[in-house]
Amino acid sequence: MRPVIAIIILGLFIPLGSTTTAEEWTIIDAPIVVRDEVRSIVPERPQVEVMQNWIEWRIEHVLPRLMKHHGVDAWVLLRHRDPTYLTLVEANAEGMILRRPRLLLMVLAGDHVKRVELSETDMLPSTLARLDPKSVAVSDEDRDRLETLLPEAMRQRLQSSMVLETEFLQEQAPEAISVFEHVARVANEIYAEAFSNIAITPDVTTSDDLNWWIRDRYKALGLETYDHPTITVQRAAAVRAAYGDADEAFQISYRKALYDKLKAGGYVVNDEIFFGTLFSGESVADFDPDHEGHPGWSTDEIVAGRTGSGEGKLSDWLIAEEPNIILLHIGTNDISGGNEDWHEVEDILGVIDDYEFTSENAVGVILALIIDRSCDPFIIPCLKSPETSSFNNDVRDFVFFPRQAGGDKIVLVDMQIGAGINYDRWDMGGDMWDNLHPFETGYTKMADLWFSALMAILPQADAGPDQIVFDEITLDGSLSNHPDGQIISYQWQLNHRQNSDFNRTATGVSPSVLNLKKGFYDVTLIVEDVEASTDTDQMLFSATGPKGDFDFDGDVDEYDLSVFGEYYGIIE
Repeated sequence: MRPVIAIIILGLFIPLGSTTTAEEWTIIDAPIVVRDEVRSIVPERPQVEVMQNWIEWRIEHVLPRLMKHHGVDAWVLLRHRDPTYLTLVEANAEGMILRRPRLLLMVLAGDHVKRVELSETDMLPSTLARLDPKSVAVSDEDRDRLETLLPEAMRQRLQSSMVLETEFLQEQAPEAISVFEHVARVANEIYAEAFSNIAITPDVTTSDDLNWWIRDRYKALGLETYDHPTITVQRAAAVRAAYGDADEAFQISYRKALYDKLKAGGYVVNDEIFFGTLFSGESVADFDPDHEGHPGWSTDEIVAGRTGSGEGKLSDWLIAEEPNIILLHIGTNDISGGNEDWHEVEDILGVIDDYEFTSENAVGVILALIIDRSCDPFIIPCLKSPETSSFNNDVRDFVFFPRQAGGDKIVLVDMQIGAGINYDRWDMGGDMWDNLHPFETGYTKMADLWFSALMAILPQADAGPDQIVFDEITLDGSLSNHPDGQIISYQWQLNHRQNSDFNRTATGVSPSVLNLKKGFYDVTLIVEDVEASTDTDQMLFSATGPKGDFDFDGDVDEYDLSVFGEYYGIIE
């Protein structure tokens, strides 16, 4: 589902860094040191035969016990459920898979499990009807697909196979456990070679070189791996700054710090909030890497496109991404080229105006007075800093003020001064990585200012405090607010922790919900403004059951009355 807040970032900062070793290709030719564990690796054929015996032992002894324990009569596996499928599908004594049916059933038959192979998924309903299992385990990711094939009566018998699958994969044959230590020692020896001068030449060997060395080493030893062994370099911030981060997969500028703030505020849906045709930082965990910050582009190129780039132009990106909000930090490259012009910023806003008119989608703009630049400490004054101040003054006076007066939804942020950036370089205690780009501390300060500006135009949900209730509740979202508009929708989702059949929904600022079931409810409030921007907030309440229903049997009977009377001293 597409999040209802879609932010496009224009004018993205990306830190510079050396790419010399990352682009080099080095052929490593070094003698291989063979140690005791590596020497004791048996040939592939006996390896496979032994492992196949382990698998058959687990199917005969482990799987029936686990299926009985979890109350599973039949386990359905689709062909893509690797490695579980490949473990369970029939093979010969040498581990050669005989067939790869589209769908595999493991059916409990007394103390044994038998395989049932189906060449097509549409054979499943008739097969289950014939076998008549009382419970059928399927993976969570396949459940929706299989439910569309099955009648309602059989759908009611489905249950998750996650625990069964996990326990089956983790329980090994006794002989396999005894071999594990040997396998681990082999891996340790291979990686000890990899992280030595056998494979690494300092300042020459790249991580890609090392990855391929390890893969070739396994292949030379006749060993298979489930996935390609991969080495990536993870550096602390200070070390990363010292060497530069040339890998776009880790470039995040201010976006990661801003993403974390927006996620904590409930504005991130399905891990998405930033949109754009470009992405960088995709290797950073818990992050949305999309953006529209085209490195090196001038303002007029954002409007008209860069010849030969094939990356399009602003009007194309707006149609493709349909943003609610645009963060606009533009002009640094123009100043570097000596052709800064506030009119071109107005041109960008004009393209946005045209998009709003044709699409009937309102777009908010947060316009930045761009950051200054760090000067060489031995050259005073900085020759380009006055141009930055002059450009920012023009943008404020001739772009922002007229548009604000005309009723545009536009917010101005003063990144040059208001962000509090120290324009000394990072190695001199400042917030700049180089002459143009902030260091991590500078980007964090930019993220703080962007976030403050967003809070001035986004709705803010408040679901109220946690509560303890009987069997009804009056929810209260009245403390939700919108600093720059009107909230038009309040959607409540009440999820019962123990039984999803008891889930409830409600709408409105303060709706009442009746006939609640005993247990804990996780409540999510989603508020939406006139421009389809949303925010969420959560609360928790505990429902104790109907008033007077002391034994929680669903009604107030004589037993409850006697308990009530004794408790309050009415009945002796």
